[in-house]
Amino acid sequence: MKLNTNNRLSGFGMDADDLVLEGTTFKAGINYFEMENFTANLGKGDNQLTVNSTQTRDDGFRTVTLINAGQGDDNIDINLDENQGLIAIKGETGNDNIDAYDFGLGIVAFGDEGNDQCMIA
Repeated sequence: MKLNTNNRLSGFGMDADDLVLEGTTFKAGINYFEMENFTANLGKGDNQLTVNSTQTRDDGFRTVTLINAGQGDDNIDINLDENQGLIAIKGETGNDNIDAYDFGLGIVAFGDEGNDQCMIA
């Protein structure tokens, strides 16, 4: 699963093919713009999530992204740079792994219940 490519949510079982309507191509997934807060609730199960980017609006405002991992043994990989928005992760129930080792800025991470690991540079 992938979360955010600056203004698009993809993966999560959504079709990977772009949509073309009257000659205009729309990228697959859910497209969003000008957000202040973005929350993803993953639900129960052993989730594998990669966050490749978060949104920074055209006016410079950094969107706050919150990930609620839900019940299960989740693996969350954060691949962001210093130009990205802000991110917080709540592992919730289960043995969760949060890998933000390559992220230059800080994150807010809560493991919650279980034996959780958070790798930060």
